[in-house]
Amino acid sequence: MSEIEVKVLDIDPGELREKLLGLGAQLVKNGREVNSMFDFPDGRLFQRGGYVRIRDFSGKSILTFKERIGQGAFKESREHETEVSDPVEMRRVLEALGLELRRVDEKDRESYRLGDALFELDHWPGYPPYMEIEAPTREAVEAGLARLGYKLADSTGRHFHEIAVEVYGRPLPANLKF
Repeated sequence: MSEIEVKVLDIDPGELREKLLGLGAQLVKNGREVNSMFDFPDGRLFQRGGYVRIRDFSGKSILTFKERIGQGAFKESREHETEVSDPVEMRRVLEALGLELRRVDEKDRESYRLGDALFELDHWPGYPPYMEIEAPTREAVEAGLARLGYKLADSTGRHFHEIAVEVYGRPLPANLKF
């Protein structure tokens, strides 16, 4: 499945939460995510904008393979994911296939569904909060931005690792934890 998204940086989460709820958005997720990222020792997945991830959230674990398929005003990715019942054993499987744990990141995330768009208010430790808008088409992403009073020019299609360096002037640490 493919995903199309943008980020709006330096948001006021309270203000956006009120706007989303006022528009009839439904809260679908709220809490801390722990993302364990895997790649081969030569870094070939990260180099092409991809990774394998085990995401733990609220007692549920999801295995994801994600790779960037386009970038510009929108971040476009191909994503395959499935729930796993035993994340520790899944890590062993990944390591047996030659992947290694490269980093563990934590973030607090509130996710709201409004129509066919997902609005996610994200906060990583040590960085200002931002919002991701994800939808099945570029037009739907732009419509989501407009519903909240933003234009495409107010957003970015960059990955957060790039934003940390280019906007905030510091790379992410080896592991990003609260």
